[in-house]
Amino acid sequence: MSPEPITGLAALLGAAMLIGCFVPRHLLPRRLPHDALLHIGAFGLLALPLAGWPATRDALPLAMLGLWLVGLAVELLQGLVPGRRFGADDLVYNAAGIVLGTGIGLLLAQPAA
Repeated sequence: MSPEPITGLAALLGAAMLIGCFVPRHLLPRRLPHDALLHIGAFGLLALPLAGWPATRDALPLAMLGLWLVGLAVELLQGLVPGRRFGADDLVYNAAGIVLGTGIGLLLAQPAA
């Protein structure tokens, strides 16, 4: 199977998880996975396609930084959402997800031997 459908689905799931960042706290389920897992998962899924897109391949570090800046903007905007707050630790989790997702994307983009 080619990596394009997988990375497209990953980006879609990551974007859906990112949208969840703007749901007021009282509307979220009471039991969610640890916040670190949610951030690493969302940003890992969003970063997964970066390595496979020719337009970002040469500028991969810049694309990764851009995605991290999206996470920073989300954290800043969460202060406007009832029950949500800015979390510096979330920025670290986002960075971990971006590195992990990009690494997996690079592995998927390798030509089959």
